[in-house]
Amino acid sequence: MNKRFNGLLGTFLGMLSIIAIPAMATTPLILSSQATQDQIVKTLPDQNTLTIRAKQWGLSTKAFKRYVWLMQNTPSGHWYKHLDPAEVLALNAGNRDEMMKYAKIQARMMHMRVTRELAFDQIYSEAYKALYPREKPVMSPDHHTLSQQTLQRGDRIWLFVGVNTPLGRFVYQHIMKVVQATPGVVLDIYFVGQTLSPARIQQWAIAAGISRDAVNTQVTLNIGNARFKAVTHGKHVHLPFVGVVHGNHFQPITLSSVL
Repeated sequence: MNKRFNGLLGTFLGMLSIIAIPAMATTPLILSSQATQDQIVKTLPDQNTLTIRAKQWGLSTKAFKRYVWLMQNTPSGHWYKHLDPAEVLALNAGNRDEMMKYAKIQARMMHMRVTRELAFDQIYSEAYKALYPREKPVMSPDHHTLSQQTLQRGDRIWLFVGVNTPLGRFVYQHIMKVVQATPGVVLDIYFVGQTLSPARIQQWAIAAGISRDAVNTQVTLNIGNARFKAVTHGKHVHLPFVGVVHGNHFQPITLSSVL
């Protein structure tokens, strides 16, 4: 791993070592006792707008108000600012049943997102072929799929994501299942973007659930702008972008095979 990330990994490992929190602990507040959720949420647009925003996330208006309040008045606003509302509510749940309720909402939202993005990925490939029939796109139908049968000891999987890439953590979790089931395979996560920082990468890793034991044994965290440009030859490619390195050769794989 690049030397500039020694500090990142040290901080990340340190945080993971102290992240054990009693289950369903009460979220500490940082506002005066006079403030209430309804008072805080009054700063939002009218009730109709609030209801529309709640429905967009599969939530009731009451639940969305609680999400807004949590993000404005508790550490969740700092810890979970890149998470979806249902995820934030689940992480602040008071009991297992409440956590499961919001986990199911998030699962439905993620399923809808994955279905649409996979459909777009297929249509995009067809559109690219129609517009540029003589060019070979970076992602083409003959690219490999990802499975235990196609991987060998010593192979590395490269996952290119941005800290705000839709599906980024979801794709990581699916790839990690394959890595854990295939001895000798390592996942290298390369972050792409212009506003990267060790703190933002660390936050992404914690939110993705990367375990302390996995870092530098099964997973590495890297800034990957230069490498991404090299493997895509400067072409426009949607993130997340995945490939397998075997025998010093990088082979892109289809996103649908990962999910």
